[in-house]
Amino acid sequence: MTAGTFRALEPSAAWRKTLWIGGAGSVVGFFAVGAIYHTLPWYQKTLSGSVAVAGSVGGFASVYTFLMCFYHRKSFLGAVAGVVGFALPLAGVFALLFALRLPANRAQFWVALPACLIGEAIFEVVKKLHFGSGTVKSVNGE
Repeated sequence: MTAGTFRALEPSAAWRKTLWIGGAGSVVGFFAVGAIYHTLPWYQKTLSGSVAVAGSVGGFASVYTFLMCFYHRKSFLGAVAGVVGFALPLAGVFALLFALRLPANRAQFWVALPACLIGEAIFEVVKKLHFGSGTVKSVNGE
């Protein structure tokens, strides 16, 4: 699909296409962040699952945000939002570890919760911006 055909889609069709492509970004983020984290000298096995989940959420959020901004012809904003959308879930995991003064070698899987909440917040904000103009019908017809 080229840029012209993506931008020519109806808003709800562009939404669905973005969700599918964002799912692929989620898989790439999961494996890329997991592989990079595994090679770092401060790698902790107990934290690796949470970091990989944060990478997955970040991969989805960055691709999804970039494509929605690209659809609305805001490519530079999309690039910036994509980088921020990728970094925020990872930062949420490490911020929770820091705030609770929890050592990484004793971290449980629930440490990934901030990444999921941040990803959901990004998803809802972009969805509201995409369908919030009043002229666009949402996927459910609301």
